[in-house]
Amino acid sequence: MINNNNCKIVSLGYNCEVSSRIKDIVKSEFDSFPFSWVYIGSIQKFVEALNNIDDILKNEIVLLPSGMVKDVKYNISFHLKNIYKNVKDENERYNKQIEELKSRFKHLVHKFKKLLKSKHKTLFIIKYKKNESFNYYFDIVKFFLNNYLSKNFKILIVFEKQVPVEFYENNIYSDFVLFHTIKEFAKDNETEIGGDINGWHEAIRSVVGDCYYKNNILVKSFKFLKENGLLAFIKRIFKHHQN
Repeated sequence: MINNNNCKIVSLGYNCEVSSRIKDIVKSEFDSFPFSWVYIGSIQKFVEALNNIDDILKNEIVLLPSGMVKDVKYNISFHLKNIYKNVKDENERYNKQIEELKSRFKHLVHKFKKLLKSKHKTLFIIKYKKNESFNYYFDIVKFFLNNYLSKNFKILIVFEKQVPVEFYENNIYSDFVLFHTIKEFAKDNETEIGGDINGWHEAIRSVVGDCYYKNNILVKSFKFLKENGLLAFIKRIFKHHQN
């Protein structure tokens, strides 16, 4: 069990349900990373994306009927922010939204790389995508074993209804891989309010215990200063003051 308040809890997808349930637990201490609010269409492609993270969103990007956009190479879909409403030309507005997405994602990748080099205790959580090979999930574990320098992490794989026998038989990473079941996952269009919410809370707390997360302004300010530097910190203060 990870029972330290400094523990980070980070979503690896495959969709936004994981982050929604993490937010329930950590409240205002929620911290976004590259895969917190995406839809992963293929776990096999996700493994490729992890190992080529700087290449994401540098390939063919298509607009989906849902309003999300997909990096075709890695089959990962992203939300566009509803901004630039004053730009009347749809193509220009879309291009600006794409530019904003790429800039935002680049920042999240930078945070992710810093996390990999840190000594933080981190719990990564990922939903098991039905009919995907367990080997791809073990490849994800290999990625973190090779790249999380301190090895101070756990990966929680959440299954719907039951853990397949094959997973028990093939899991050679028991020191790093945890698993839990819930009654049902949320539908893709109900990731904030659907599914077995209590089951999710139980699954996460089974690993992190009753860690107490609170909105400590001084702690969060120091954290922002440390991660982003003095100039960004001063700009942030003036921005809040103007608001």
